[in-house]
Amino acid sequence: MQLKSIFLDMDGTLTNFNINYKIAYDHAIQYLKKLEITDSTILNEYRLDDILKKLKPIVDVKLYNQIQDTFYKFLVDVEHDAAKKSTLKTGVKNFLNIMQINNIKLIVVTNNNSKSTNLTLKNLNIIEYFDFIITRDNQKIMKPNPSNILLAMQKFNVKNNEVIFIGDSWIDIVASNSANIKSIIISTNPKQIKELNKFKPTYMVKSYTEILQILNKIYNLSYK
Repeated sequence: MQLKSIFLDMDGTLTNFNINYKIAYDHAIQYLKKLEITDSTILNEYRLDDILKKLKPIVDVKLYNQIQDTFYKFLVDVEHDAAKKSTLKTGVKNFLNIMQINNIKLIVVTNNNSKSTNLTLKNLNIIEYFDFIITRDNQKIMKPNPSNILLAMQKFNVKNNEVIFIGDSWIDIVASNSANIKSIIISTNPKQIKELNKFKPTYMVKSYTEILQILNKIYNLSYK
């Protein structure tokens, strides 16, 4: 069995990327109230993506597209602010170097927007490691929907057993499981680890050192 490609989330996986989603959420709720959308079952949803799902069947297409575009603008604003302050996770650069030595294709699959993603990866001097970058702008579909993972698999012609997804959240686990590929999830928080295990990741780790140990055991990596 050969590992041909690794798909990686960005925020919280490659980078320490602290997005204040509450600002975007608060703007979104105020915007909906101005449109006189006050249904509590909609406004009580915390993720903007979930709000959009509930709005889609009950508003006309033109209004839905207007709301979706406005929500994305709120998200882009907070993501762009976070991109300027992001830092690299410990062990990432060494990990990327080793993957490059082993000719493994590296693809970013993130729910972030293209502008902020590229800014972050450029600022941290790691953008050159990646063969492809997929953001929510590609299909306007976000994880846990597996569509962007499947898009990357198709583009690079890799089978389910030739790719692994590395992430840090339940969203990454669900997307990976839905695409029928293995996942490695990083977390150092005991409470979070317990919650994440409920979604059945393939592997739970605390560092990139552990990831390398797992990959080396399975695929016998070269280090030079």
